[in-house]
Amino acid sequence: RLEAAETELKEAAGHIRMIEGAIELKPLLNEKATLEQAIAQYPEQARQFPADGLHQLEKYESHLHPKSAQLEALRVKMAELDKQMQKLNPDRDILARETLIQELSAGFHMYQSYGEQLVAIQAQLRQSSAQAAAGLEQLNKTDENELLKMNTSYDYEWKLQQAVQQYVQARDRKRQLDETFEIARQELEDTEKAVRAASSAILENSQRKDKEAALKAYDEAQGQHQEQTKLREQLKFFERQQAKQKKAVMSAGMLFIVLFLLLQQWIPAICIGAALIVYWVAAGKKAPSSRNREARLPMTDISPAEAEALREALWEDDRNKQHLITQRAVLQQKEAAYERVIQQFEQWETDMAPSFAQVEHFMKELGFKEDPSFLLDAYSLMKDVKKEVNKKHELTIEAGRLRKHRRAFEERVSMLHPVNQSQDISISDALHTLRKSVEREKEIEKQKKEIETDIHYTKEQMLELEQEIQYFHAQIEQLYAVAAVKDRNEFCAMADISRELKDTENKRYHVNAQLQGGHPEELELAGANTLSELKNRQFIENERKERLTEEIEQLRSQIALLLVKQEQLEASGLVSDLKLQTEMQKERVKETAKKWASIQMIKQVIRNKLERHKKVELPRLLETAGEFFRPLTDGSYQTIYFSETDDSIMVMNGDGTVYHAEELSQGTCEQLYTAIRFALAVTRQDGARLPFQLDDSFVHFDQARLKRVLDVLYDLSEGGRQILYFTCHDHVKDAFQNSQIIHLVS
Repeated sequence: RLEAAETELKEAAGHIRMIEGAIELKPLLNEKATLEQAIAQYPEQARQFPADGLHQLEKYESHLHPKSAQLEALRVKMAELDKQMQKLNPDRDILARETLIQELSAGFHMYQSYGEQLVAIQAQLRQSSAQAAAGLEQLNKTDENELLKMNTSYDYEWKLQQAVQQYVQARDRKRQLDETFEIARQELEDTEKAVRAASSAILENSQRKDKEAALKAYDEAQGQHQEQTKLREQLKFFERQQAKQKKAVMSAGMLFIVLFLLLQQWIPAICIGAALIVYWVAAGKKAPSSRNREARLPMTDISPAEAEALREALWEDDRNKQHLITQRAVLQQKEAAYERVIQQFEQWETDMAPSFAQVEHFMKELGFKEDPSFLLDAYSLMKDVKKEVNKKHELTIEAGRLRKHRRAFEERVSMLHPVNQSQDISISDALHTLRKSVEREKEIEKQKKEIETDIHYTKEQMLELEQEIQYFHAQIEQLYAVAAVKDRNEFCAMADISRELKDTENKRYHVNAQLQGGHPEELELAGANTLSELKNRQFIENERKERLTEEIEQLRSQIALLLVKQEQLEASGLVSDLKLQTEMQKERVKETAKKWASIQMIKQVIRNKLERHKKVELPRLLETAGEFFRPLTDGSYQTIYFSETDDSIMVMNGDGTVYHAEELSQGTCEQLYTAIRFALAVTRQDGARLPFQLDDSFVHFDQARLKRVLDVLYDLSEGGRQILYFTCHDHVKDAFQNSQIIHLVS
């Protein structure tokens, strides 16, 4: 009963929502009727007015006026160009010398390059001379030829480097030996002092024996003391165990007392309390007896601190003996190191003599009298000075060659520019004057050619503008004829009327769009009843809803009472059978749930497939269908798309108006069906050109539509696709050729 009441309540709520929706849609229906009456009052001439007629007229006029002004401006420009061309007369003689002047200009860069190279070489020459002089002064030499004769071969330099390196190594070795000798001597003296100090720190034998005897007596007494200490620790451990046992017994007793008191069992609680008191008194009497068993330790003649001091003194004496042995071994090593340093001194004196002799030979050859360690630097400086002297001689030769080239170029320029003979003018100025003259005459000739080109281009523009002006005049007259008006004023008036008509139609379209968003039952209900009737039905349904709500509350109260009875039944022994039946029902429910889950999964897969078809495959299919639909309707309809609000096919015509498929005529609907069918076949064939089979699909088409659909069929048959068309109508058969027709016998 509760489920039926709730179902009825849901139905009542649904009826209320439907009535409320109908109440909301009722004003839209009234507005739609008013708009349709207003549309019917407009003249037929306004309906035939071009969709963008006024815009086209303004567009044609906006093109016409500027082009007329451009044509007049081009005529003025043509006259001005003729005057300018008469004034331009270039000098042909100067233009004939253009190649020669360009050659001179190209050579001038090389002339400047020679001058720059000459200046750079002169600067390098001065620098090399200064560096060579400074090097000679640093070497205390005055003759450059002496340096030019110097041996600078790689072998000589390598031998010199080896000799100087050996000399420097011998000298550095001497310095290292001096430092090593001083360190070995100092370390030997320090080690001898350490051996003497370690010998004085060792105890005498009599002192050591006395301390060892005293320490041995102390250790024997200490062993007895450790046994007594161990016995005391065992007694303390036994006392701790008794204390823990006592605490455990007392805690358990208190726990039982509290438990019996909570259960209101007074006699057991009193008995346990008395037993705890007796146990406490007995345990207290046993404790003091264990402490009387301790015995005192025997006393010794020395204290623990004195025994520790004796042990420390013996350990220190052992360490001093070990240290003395180590220092004596170190002393032997230092003495051996000292002897090795002395032997190295003797070996160094033997190896030093050849190095000195070789270095003195090189110093005599190079005329160097300073420290031999600077011989390599002096030799490197000599090589640099020799290189600078050679470079100075080469730069002098190169400077002479560059001066010769510059004089030759100046002579060529003086021959080609006579002004140089009577006026003081530089080479660059002369070439600049010649280039300017050529450029001036070339510019005049270029301007003349440009003017001739402009004249020719202007004539072409004038002809093109005249043709465009004639075209726009013809378009405007044709626009007047389509609108069935005589002049621009009538055209603008008709445009205003047409615009009002379209505004009204747009309002009707928006109203229809809003009505389409409503439920069909709400629309039917709103159309069949007045507003007052709808409100009365709403009032009745609200009362029914309140009545059902009260009934549901009563049923829920009854269910609560039944639940109480159910709990009482569960407390009895009859529930076991019901539980068994319940478990069996649960197993069946599980099996049913698995089946339900499988069905839900399949439904979700189908739903996802449908969503993908709507969002991915269907738009692509409708785009292909639109490509067939445009030629089938001779371009009257441009686009096919899918409306997700009501899951319907919609089309858009050339002026942007959108129609549902059911709003189209029967012939246009069949053309739409044909286009979708062709698109399905094309998009599903997967690269294979499968045949088409048609059975009197175009019997309702007129001749024009039949011709257009046959053109589409011919396009589809290209590439070898086979199309089978079955018909029993002669007018359809006459549209095909005899070679394409096969008569079937019934």
